[in-house]
Amino acid sequence: MESQGGGNQAVDQTAAEQTPARPHTPGAGRRAAPRVIRDLRGNVPGQGLMIEVLRRQAESGEIVPETGAVLLTDAAVPWRIGALGEIQVGAHLAQLGPEWTVLHSVPVGKGESDIDHVVISQAGVFTINTKRHAGQKIWVAGRGFMVGNHKQPYIRNASHEAKRAEKMLSLATGMTVPVCGVIALVDPASITRKAPPEGDGVELRIIDSRDLCATVSGRPVFSVEQVAVIVAAAAQPGTWHAGPHSIEEPAEIAAAFHALSDRVVDEATPPVILRPRATSSPATTRTRQPTAAKPRVVRPGKRAQKAKEKRQAEIIKLVAVCVGLTIWYVSTH
Repeated sequence: MESQGGGNQAVDQTAAEQTPARPHTPGAGRRAAPRVIRDLRGNVPGQGLMIEVLRRQAESGEIVPETGAVLLTDAAVPWRIGALGEIQVGAHLAQLGPEWTVLHSVPVGKGESDIDHVVISQAGVFTINTKRHAGQKIWVAGRGFMVGNHKQPYIRNASHEAKRAEKMLSLATGMTVPVCGVIALVDPASITRKAPPEGDGVELRIIDSRDLCATVSGRPVFSVEQVAVIVAAAAQPGTWHAGPHSIEEPAEIAAAFHALSDRVVDEATPPVILRPRATSSPATTRTRQPTAAKPRVVRPGKRAQKAKEKRQAEIIKLVAVCVGLTIWYVSTH
């Protein structure tokens, strides 16, 4: 998870008191108090993003009384998209056998960001950065990464993430632990690789998330004993960042997020909701009448236009020949 935007902003007490109470948002209610996490293997996919969605939605979210649907705040929308992508990648990783250890939402640094997924087995250690760009065309070459026509710093970020993980795990285990960075793309339209990605000395792989299990498999590079040492270190929050790591129960976070997400209006195609006018008479909801579709004007393409002009020229030549033959026949008879 990458930090998106600034932190919490102080709210003026007077303005807060004047703000009317909002309807309850599913999943935003009171949950169990945070506890200190001592083993990261209990984290769930997308956990860090789920927390952000719930927090931002609780600040200014609302529901539609007419339907009960949840209206996400603008601040919560990108976090929910990211969480759904990580959940999908987590489902792929769940297909791996017991020889693999998978950690989700591993907090790093000051705990303000996390590594989406860390996979450990005899085949190696992989940090997985999930990116959900459904239906988008992806282009990769060297340090360049394009989503549609827009440049993204994903290669730089993924290489930095893998380097940091390699340094932390090597320090915690007392042995060299090479880490491969993976960018897992969720539901892309296509992936075009013009050149291998350049990760500044770190191995990088850019894949469709459906190929994830095959990507983290391969010939052993660690012994069973080495894997046990790496897993024991990676599962400890202190390996990744200083200070205690306190969060709510992962299962409760996931339950609250899904309770909210199941009732969210699709941000891609939100329905038109007409609210009643404020009048003294009982409020009524107006129904928007569908607008008749305008007839589509089909314009000929360049090829069709040239073919048409060519046929017209041939017809003119034919007419000219016919006229010439007629004049010759009349003059000779």
